[in-house]
Amino acid sequence: MTARFQLLRAIILLLVSAFLQGMWANAMRIGSAEPNFIITFMLVAALFADLQAAPWLGFAAGLIESSFLSVYLGSFLVSRSLVAAAVALLGDRFYIDRVEAAIPVVGIGTLLADGLFYLFAPQYPFTVWGAQVLRETIYNVALAIPVFILLHRFLWRRRATLAH
Repeated sequence: MTARFQLLRAIILLLVSAFLQGMWANAMRIGSAEPNFIITFMLVAALFADLQAAPWLGFAAGLIESSFLSVYLGSFLVSRSLVAAAVALLGDRFYIDRVEAAIPVVGIGTLLADGLFYLFAPQYPFTVWGAQVLRETIYNVALAIPVFILLHRFLWRRRATLAH
């Protein structure tokens, strides 16, 4: 399979995550915490991408997420692209093609993506936003392992397949 076909498969999975976000995230709410499937899928897919493909995954995730809230298009695009690129850069330095790597990557990546978004477009007091992001991060970390297993099967070749 070509690298572009693999990147297309990853973007299709991001669209599936948007479907899950729209259909199940609210139903899976525990208190005020709900998962963000789009960020979780983007971060795990970025583990399999190289530095050329990962920003495109982040761009696609930001575009999908901003379709829910069209006011913050640029903030979503930049924050998600930067974080996906950082995950791919991390993968160049360390061996992270293991399920155990998904947990810290999703946890720290969620905090970074939402933190950058907050810097670009703050909407709430910091304490309210921080509490919400911590709850979302915990939920995303709980989803990291099943999402990694799914994406590892779907995007079975690491790095070289998601190039370009």
